[in-house]
Amino acid sequence: MAASQELGEPAADAAGDGDVATHVVETQALDVGSGDVHVVEPQALGEVDSVGSGDLHSHVVELSPLDACEMLVAMESECDKFLKEAEELEDALSTEPLPEALLSWYRAEGVDVATLADLRPLARYARVPLHRSDDALAIAARLAAEVRADVRSVPWLAPLTFLRLPSYCKLKGAATYEAGDVVGMDAASGAAVLALGAGAGDRVLDLCCCPGGKLCALADVVGAAGAVDGVDVSAKRLAVARKLVDAYLAGAPGRPRVRLLRADGATFAGDGAVVFDSRAADGEDERKGRKRMNRSARAREAKRLKALADAEDVADGVYDRVLVDADCSTDGSFAHVAKMVRQDQVADLFAPERTRQLVALQGALLANGFARLRPGGVLVYSTCSLARAQNEGVVAAFLAAAPDAALEAVPVVGAGSPGGLPHTVRFTAAKDDTSGLFVARIRKRGAAARRPCCVS
Repeated sequence: MAASQELGEPAADAAGDGDVATHVVETQALDVGSGDVHVVEPQALGEVDSVGSGDLHSHVVELSPLDACEMLVAMESECDKFLKEAEELEDALSTEPLPEALLSWYRAEGVDVATLADLRPLARYARVPLHRSDDALAIAARLAAEVRADVRSVPWLAPLTFLRLPSYCKLKGAATYEAGDVVGMDAASGAAVLALGAGAGDRVLDLCCCPGGKLCALADVVGAAGAVDGVDVSAKRLAVARKLVDAYLAGAPGRPRVRLLRADGATFAGDGAVVFDSRAADGEDERKGRKRMNRSARAREAKRLKALADAEDVADGVYDRVLVDADCSTDGSFAHVAKMVRQDQVADLFAPERTRQLVALQGALLANGFARLRPGGVLVYSTCSLARAQNEGVVAAFLAAAPDAALEAVPVVGAGSPGGLPHTVRFTAAKDDTSGLFVARIRKRGAAARRPCCVS
């Protein structure tokens, strides 16, 4: 069975003079039944002696059906990438007013946002992993050469090592990014990690951990003597986080103790199903060489991870530091809002009933995170929403019901603006060139000896 497809047609300013600026591909028959697919490579018509003679010079490459399919998949992927980048550029430059439902939302919050461009930071950020921070200057220089743009340090996030580059630059594809010398992370997210004040040997809970960027930064901070537990209710999100965390820790000396647990953050008490444990993991390369585990094998793996946790006494549900980066309406994030507008989801996502449910969930997450905190410990509550009800409102309601909780100053100098409660901080694209973020630091009153971390 044969199929024929016209791949291109000759075009010329003057058919007889050979002055042609376009390319042409000769029509070919694809003989599907023969098992061979003929792909013709284009050549400039300027190389053709006479357009009218039919003496077209072409190259025919023999491809197997499998190779042809792989080539088509690769072409489709490149097209998807191009379309995505075109959409992002269109969103960034858009001066079209946002949907009225969203404009009303921002007006009610006293936020000066009228177009998507108003939410877009002019900077993109990258974090240098702790074990590579000694080479930060050299890494910054290499990254600058790769993206062909100015790359600067972000001093207000020290001792975390962050780099700032223009927002139009892409990290993916840069050699420093692909080698793991930098990871993508917004500066405002770095501020939330910094605000937690975790230190070497601390035991930390990231109660809404996916996709895992802050979790990796916290693993750097606590080091091999500490431990970080990440919790999420979604198996799909945890699968993404597992891949990210495993790849990140592969290059970290001492391989800090990190666990991922599937559980509801509003009720988690240290008893979730362990889906990843860095001390038990074989590593990504070893897993790639194994077949996918069936249900029985997965059950055995879960039992093994639980036994390991029980043996090392890491499941008592008490932590030195707790990060609650709560689910929210994401109205402070350019990328999320652009997606909502493009997919016409604004009316559903900002419906009054949904926002009421979000506020209730945020309150439950904050209360349970605080319950997991030892006396004297610190919790950070953050969201990427600009809504007062989801930020100051949630924190104020919690403080009214928790006499042993006290707000403390967020230890970030040189960025952010005061929030609507004392000591809270807000980050915005307009002022800080970051994604929108609210941060509150809360200490549990009372003195207690720090619980020694059990990681050996």
